Amino acid sequence: MSSLELIDPLLAGLLGVACSILLFGGLSNSFWGMVFARGLNGLLSGNASVIKAALGEVTDSTNEGLAFPLFSLQWSLGLVLG
Repeated sequence: MSSLELIDPLLAGLLGVACSILLFGGLSNSFWGMVFARGLNGLLSGNASVIKAALGEVTDSTNEGLAFPLFSLQWSLGLVLG
């Protein structure tokens, strides 16, 4: 599988998460609407495994020892700062 084939699931997940956040914050008028939007967000936020697969495709044995720890570091920083 080439790394270009992994772009479509990444963009679909990103678009789905963006829509569910918009649905949660701006368009939900009821509690169950917010529960649905949050559940949709959880279902569509599985991009970490796709990103790791794409990272495995674009790295080789000379730089994958640095790429995967940097991915974990930026993921943790994104959770804390974002």
